[in-house]
Amino acid sequence: MKTRSFHRYLPCFVISIMVMMLFSEAVFAAAPFAQEGTGTLQQIHLPFVSVGQKVYEWDFPYTDEFFLSSSEDFSLHLAQASMGLTLSAFRYNGDPIENQFETYLGPAGFTDIVSFGYDQETSKDSLSGIIASKKIGDFTLIAAAPNGWKYKKEWSSNLEVGEEIRHVGFNHAAMIMESQINDYIREHGISGKMKLWISGFSRAAAVGNLTAADMQDSGRFEDVYAYLFGVPRTSRNAGYRPGIFNICGKYDPVTQVAPESWGFERYGTDLYTPSEETDTNYQQLFAGASDVCLALTGHEMQNSPEINYQLHMILEFVYEMFPEPADYAEEFQGIIVKTWSDKSMDNILETLLSGLRQLKKLDKRQEYSSEILKAYLEYILAWHLEHRQEEIAQGRWDPELSLSENIMREHMPYTYLSWLFSDNPEHPLLYGHAFTRRVCVTADADVEVLKEGLVIGGVDRQGTAFDAPEKLSPQNGGTGLEAGTMPRIYAIRSGSQTVVNLPMNDEYTIRIRTYGPETVLYYDVICSPFTTFGHSDKMYAYSSGAGVREIVASYAEPLSPLRLPDGKTAPVQSFSFSYSPTVLMTDMAVTADHISISDLLKIILYAFLFTEAVAVICLVIYLLHRKGRRMGVQYSEMYIIVPHILLSILFGLLTQLFTVNIFSIGIVRVFFACLAVFMLFLLALRGTLRDRCRRNWIITVFLLVVSIANILIYRQKDLIRETGQNFLIYSIAMTILMALAVSTFYRKQREYMKDPVRNPTRVY
Repeated sequence: MKTRSFHRYLPCFVISIMVMMLFSEAVFAAAPFAQEGTGTLQQIHLPFVSVGQKVYEWDFPYTDEFFLSSSEDFSLHLAQASMGLTLSAFRYNGDPIENQFETYLGPAGFTDIVSFGYDQETSKDSLSGIIASKKIGDFTLIAAAPNGWKYKKEWSSNLEVGEEIRHVGFNHAAMIMESQINDYIREHGISGKMKLWISGFSRAAAVGNLTAADMQDSGRFEDVYAYLFGVPRTSRNAGYRPGIFNICGKYDPVTQVAPESWGFERYGTDLYTPSEETDTNYQQLFAGASDVCLALTGHEMQNSPEINYQLHMILEFVYEMFPEPADYAEEFQGIIVKTWSDKSMDNILETLLSGLRQLKKLDKRQEYSSEILKAYLEYILAWHLEHRQEEIAQGRWDPELSLSENIMREHMPYTYLSWLFSDNPEHPLLYGHAFTRRVCVTADADVEVLKEGLVIGGVDRQGTAFDAPEKLSPQNGGTGLEAGTMPRIYAIRSGSQTVVNLPMNDEYTIRIRTYGPETVLYYDVICSPFTTFGHSDKMYAYSSGAGVREIVASYAEPLSPLRLPDGKTAPVQSFSFSYSPTVLMTDMAVTADHISISDLLKIILYAFLFTEAVAVICLVIYLLHRKGRRMGVQYSEMYIIVPHILLSILFGLLTQLFTVNIFSIGIVRVFFACLAVFMLFLLALRGTLRDRCRRNWIITVFLLVVSIANILIYRQKDLIRETGQNFLIYSIAMTILMALAVSTFYRKQREYMKDPVRNPTRVY
């Protein structure tokens, strides 16, 4: 497939990835809390599979009293128990956990526990899960949980959005789940009063959302208790349903698919975990969840507003390109579903490319947009590759986790579990603030964010972001804010534009500092998990010289008039403006300096070609020397030394390139760091074979040890920093090592010059 054609189809590629990762005007009304009974909660120890086939263990509560209260009342303990039910249904691709399905439901008193679909060949139309039952008083409780982890070919049904009222793929899986429940009731002879308890995560949550609504409509159950996690949007005619609770991360990309702009929503009540972008008291809430994550997984919970922002921007952009589901359904859905069904998940890229090759030509608008999207994807990838050291230092990236875990951390099961079991009170945990305000400033200026007169974040015109107040304005002293309660503000500068994200449940001051004659443009975008796109209706502009201007962003009110430091209003022009993600993405992707993926590939290609050229030249020289030695001709040692030194320098430069610009790809950095010294080891070995003295052997062994040690050193990411001092130290160290390697060739020559009689020249 031609590169240009791939770029045209990139939007479809991205939307497919987002849907396949399992992705509401949402109902955000506060549901009443259940008053838990006075009975003691039973704690059930459950091992469960997680990312990378890791097995974690946690204690989940259970009591029959959960189901003696009305399902309309939200219960945090029942939500925790439902997470246990969900995790017990996860697929395990390795050696199965012993009694996996019975581990939670068995101790809870459930019997007739059955599983379905796990041992069958999967397809687009398959589903796996567990069902069990328990007699409680005068009714039978049916517990059901579809599998929400380690999908196989059934994953392709997530691509079937369709043009019907419901998401076609999710609805088909829900029909399978409902059939399994009905068959279970019939086969086990269950009659009389029945209640249903259903849970699920991700794709399984979408299945559970539709199943719960259908079972309510059937009238077969006296009550339905549905607690679902990371729930995609499922239907265009969904609405409030009692007893269905969708617990979502505000920046979990899965919960934004299918998009609200296509009319999709979820049945029931949507509840949201806290986020740094929307909750001023996030740091206090986060501490409790992080303690749970540390106890569960061995690492603290991480949060990255950079990743949240970038994923949300991509979703906005793609949905703007495909304003109607018919655009996706007609152009791409059938092809990619068929292609996916015919292949396995072992090579996702190959599968997607196979489908993309069959796509029709996009129109000019989509072709242009696909180029912008491609540039933006290259920009954000380069941004993370270059800045990951900074993210690690700020606690926003965990180097011990995989790339997918770091990027999709908002959708990890252990993230939801950590929030559910934190010591935070119920109301701020699940009914916190939902709106964030992006303030976008285009100018060569510093942008600072102040709260109660103290600078709490911002980014300067060189693009350096600050978290600690003293780094920007050390003169701002005593305020009522303490370090532990200070909100963290995410700000980023790309090209000429600075974007600041502010929670809308408090008041902040935005200070714009210019250093010369400057025209400043600014506007704000209101975003929430309820909608696909942010909203903005005005852009503002002003011109000034060097100086400071301030804007107040207060709760849900419009931005205040521009003012001078003395409080007087400054002149500003405004004009109508309809927000589009293209505006932000174009500025970031086109004007920001970064090494693109194509640049990286070119660098690696040129380095490979240079290495091959040196190898060919060395081969030619070797053949000439071999012929010359028969005639007694002596050649300069430089024919051996120079190629090794050139390759060592090349690999050393690539080591620094991957250290500074593409830090994330650690294996390549380690490879080149080792290779740079290994070339010097080979050079020293050549010298030692010509003069096998003790000194040369020591140098050769030392260089071999250093090349191996580099593997260990460059794997320790905290030791490798992208600073000028480290580059200087690295250059000096490599120069010393080169000198040692070269010295192995000249001991004989020095001895011959001292005593040519005792040390005759050897012909090489």
